[in-house]
Amino acid sequence: MEALSLDLRERIGAASDEHAETREEVAERFGVSRSFVQKLLRRRRVQGSIAARPRGGGAQPLMDEHDRAPLRSWLKASRTPRWRSCAGRCGRRVAPR
Repeated sequence: MEALSLDLRERIGAASDEHAETREEVAERFGVSRSFVQKLLRRRRVQGSIAARPRGGGAQPLMDEHDRAPLRSWLKASRTPRWRSCAGRCGRRVAPR
């Protein structure tokens, strides 16, 4: 899911500051959830910013380059590699993705 633009976040904040609408009405007007409006206003109050936070890094690799080198050489030499054989060579549990 892509982050909402800073412009839209600012418009949501400005509409909430006017106190003419409830948070639910502001959320409906801009097509976001009420909880998003609440979290946006809380971040602005606590951190002073409504900019989108950086994305997370994702899962860490199961094997580092040191572990992959022998496996690569074995795979190049093998005609029909199998996942269980690969895992046995690595000394780890490896599953295909």
